[in-house]
Amino acid sequence: MIELRNVAVTFGQGSGQLHAVSDASLTIEKGEIVGIVGYSGAGKSTLVRTINLLTRPTSGQVLVNGEDLTAMSERELRDRRRKIGMIFQHFNLMNSRTVRDNIALALGALDKNQVDQRVDELLALVGISGKKLAYPSELSGGQKQRVAIARALANNPEILLCDEATSALDPETTKSILKLLADLNRKLNLTLVVITHEMQVVKELCTRVFVMDSGLIVEEGSVVEIFSNPKNPLTEKFVRTATNMDEDVSKVLENQAAFRLGGNEIYILTFVGDRFREPFIATLQRDHGITTNILSGNVEFLNKTPFGNLLVAFEGDRLKINEAISIMEADGVRVQRIRLKED
Repeated sequence: MIELRNVAVTFGQGSGQLHAVSDASLTIEKGEIVGIVGYSGAGKSTLVRTINLLTRPTSGQVLVNGEDLTAMSERELRDRRRKIGMIFQHFNLMNSRTVRDNIALALGALDKNQVDQRVDELLALVGISGKKLAYPSELSGGQKQRVAIARALANNPEILLCDEATSALDPETTKSILKLLADLNRKLNLTLVVITHEMQVVKELCTRVFVMDSGLIVEEGSVVEIFSNPKNPLTEKFVRTATNMDEDVSKVLENQAAFRLGGNEIYILTFVGDRFREPFIATLQRDHGITTNILSGNVEFLNKTPFGNLLVAFEGDRLKINEAISIMEADGVRVQRIRLKED
């Protein structure tokens, strides 16, 4: 288990001080896949680097498996760090060394035969067994990241910190690396802490998420909770980007005449879980006499839970529309109103 208690990280002094992390507390259970999301400068990388004390907190405590790392000597800390692996956006491989030798750097005082055996095991685990004698310049971006993952797993860590590990990769390669990380979590009961500014990564990999802004954790929850009912405006912006709702809304607002919209509002309807299986759109016409124009929509699964968004326009009596919206909200459908542009 990982526990951060009131962690703060401050750089500089006096008027030049930068509060990179402010009073951050979180708990991550063993075997979880947790995302930490925020834009550049939000403090997410700094926060995660406190977990292995690559960045030492200005104040607060960092506990791993009940042990306070901030109270340890450097010798004790070096020993504990062996159980915390880390991978980065730009792989951090040595170009002058082969794949075998890059991984061997993490293996310490093993003899040659032991190193070769362990490297073979690790390369098989990450799916690039034939690349042992290759140099980084001969590898694709995805293969380089697999080497970096193999190196991070060399000492059988319990925790893997992933700092923007897919940001330098194309979409297809990103999917393959996310699948590999999910497989490693399942096979090794590995705790994953994933730093990203891409909500799509969180959606595909994580079970829980923390959202950071200006050094603060502004929201946390399960991925399903965060996507279905974001509380913070920043979180909502992340979610709408990941579900393409922002793009769809923009298209409708820019082409109002083409959609022949009546009234002065459109609506985003968000539904999750059992509510997804009920034909609530059909009941609007039957029970309230409201016509629903579906402008766009998407349905997907978050941790096997159905989740969907519909962008709609309603036509009918205004009082009936408001009544229907109140009933939907009471029944678990999240309704966001968006005013149309005036001519």
